[in-house]
Order: sequence, then C-alpha cells, then structure tokens
Amino acid sequence: MFSTNGVKSIHVINKPNRVGKLCEFKQHEIELPSHLFVGSVNMPYFRLGSLANSSCDTLTINLKPVADFRYEIDSSNSLKLNFNNLSYFNPHQYKWSFGNSKFSEEKSPDAVTYDSPGIYDVCLEVENEYGKDTFCRLVELTDSTTILNSVQLSSRAKIYPNPFSTYLRINMDFDIKCQLMLYSAMGNLVYNNHIFKGENIITFSMLSAGDYFYVIRYEDGVVNTGKLIRI
Repeated sequence: MFSTNGVKSIHVINKPNRVGKLCEFKQHEIELPSHLFVGSVNMPYFRLGSLANSSCDTLTINLKPVADFRYEIDSSNSLKLNFNNLSYFNPHQYKWSFGNSKFSEEKSPDAVTYDSPGIYDVCLEVENEYGKDTFCRLVELTDSTTILNSVQLSSRAKIYPNPFSTYLRINMDFDIKCQLMLYSAMGNLVYNNHIFKGENIITFSMLSAGDYFYVIRYEDGVVNTGKLIRI
C-alpha cells in the first residue's frame, strides 16, 4: 500500500482465512480517485485481545471472544455456501451448526451444500479461556432459476463511484421497486431505503470512512451485492 512515488489502487484479499491461492488475492482491484502518497486508506485494527508483554494494540485484560462470520453463495451452485470466519479476541475453539443437521469444529470449514432451498439458521460458537460467544444468521437459499433472474437484473443495476466520498449514484434499467441496504464492515445495517428505476442519488455525509457492503433486493430475490469504500 505504501510507495515512494504514491499508489492509485488497492489490492484485495477476498478470503483472508484461506491459504495460498484459495485466499483469492486480487492485485489493483480497486482504483482510487487520486494518488495516495503517504498513509493508508484504512488503518487495520487486528483485535488481538489480551497478549502479555506485547507492543501491539492489546491491553492486559481478559477478553471473551466475539463470534462473527459472513457467507457467500457459490456462483456455480445456488445451494452451496462458503463461510468466512470473522471471530476475534483470540478464540481457540469453534463449533459450527449449519441448520441442516451438519456440524463442524474447524476454524474455516469447507463449503456446505444444502439439499433444498429454504431458510437455515446458521450458528457459530467460539470459546477461549475467558468465556464463549455465539453468533447466528438466518440464511435464505433460493433455487437456480431465481439466481439466474437475479444475475440478469444485476447487469442492469449500476452503482458508482467506488470509492465514494459523499454521494452515491445508482442507475437501474428496469421498472421494479428495489431496496438498498448498506452494511458496515462489522455487519451493522447503516442504511435501508427504496430505490427506483432511473438514477438514484443518495447522500452519505454522516458515514465514517471505511469499507461497506451493499445489497440491492427486490421482492423475489437479490439483484446485486458488492463492496464499497467511503473515503
């Protein structure tokens, strides 16, 4: 990210918990609006928790772990999910429940394929010497026909610029009332409102700089998802 002559792009690791090429490293994935000569777009907070005699960003207090994860639907199979473990404060044990009578104690489990569409309650319990925590998400899986229709609509929903500062523009080339939801990097919903055919201009002057994830939904499924950077 740092360079003597400045940089104009950000590299992205899509799956940081995976090893080697499975982490899906993308060089020059996000182009910045101008050269960045000194500093970083985002200063990382590693959330290491308690670590005695460490000079890192830790405190000598006993912290319970915090469970968190996100998931992605496989592009080739609408009933297959890839899970990304986002838990922090140094958990040592992991217990996954995928809502389909399947379980795992791996930190980063292999992809899970479900037998049929539906709504599944996926939970992750983490534990360290100071306590435990559980985080659950309801995951809705649809059949391949709905996924195909969503992909066709996705090419007709454009969201830009990215990165953005104050204004975000969304152009929709279809006459369906949709819903835009914006989530912080921690998974908190920070925006939720309707968008319509044509150009939608949305002001985000109160948002902090950082990474965000958006979902554009309509009544039958998801139109588009992606990552945005507020600078």
